[in-house]
Amino acid sequence: MIETIYQQLIEDITEFVEVVDENDKPFMVMPVNDVHTQPLRHRVVLTLLYDDGGRLYLQRRAKTKKLYPGRWDLSSTGHVKAGESREHAALRELNEELRVFPGKVNLLAQIPATPETDFAVISLFSARLGGDKPCPNPEEVAEGLFLDQEEFAAMYEGFRELLTPAVIWAAENGHLFSDLPDIGDPAELTDDELADVERDEDSSEDDLPDDNLPDDELNPDNS
Repeated sequence: MIETIYQQLIEDITEFVEVVDENDKPFMVMPVNDVHTQPLRHRVVLTLLYDDGGRLYLQRRAKTKKLYPGRWDLSSTGHVKAGESREHAALRELNEELRVFPGKVNLLAQIPATPETDFAVISLFSARLGGDKPCPNPEEVAEGLFLDQEEFAAMYEGFRELLTPAVIWAAENGHLFSDLPDIGDPAELTDDELADVERDEDSSEDDLPDDNLPDDELNPDNS
């Protein structure tokens, strides 16, 4: 059976999500397990968390997780609950898993629902850490660490088998460090530059590309 990068989010908990049509319009609310059993289109979020130095936070999944236990994963991942916006879901997952609340997330990419995503419409966000320090929730996360681009490259090249397919997908599509200037420390920007950033963020959602998921990562041998 084909395993997708999103299957790591399926857990035995009662969580209600919105079922969406081919245009990503919600029309029904169902328990998340039923959505996966059928399967039906729904929404999920992935978030990349950076510190002021531009280092990316990776979390190591708890060993109690059913899928990819002990592997290094993106900063946070989760379903969009019924009645919840994608942005709120991304912030909620950061708070639930890492006990941080950056207050703002930036949309980087959106991937349409396909069999390879387990029919999930996936939204990828980035966030910059303020004064908070991640404090992983032990029920969700074993540990975590910040990596710069060079350190991540060494992990990717030497220990690929320790990464979840979601991390590998994000790396291969150039998402992990490509947008760092947009999430740098605002204190380093002038008022005019900050205004330009806000205008760019407001207009960026209409121009987001749909990314294709790599078939070579959808392999049961990667579990």
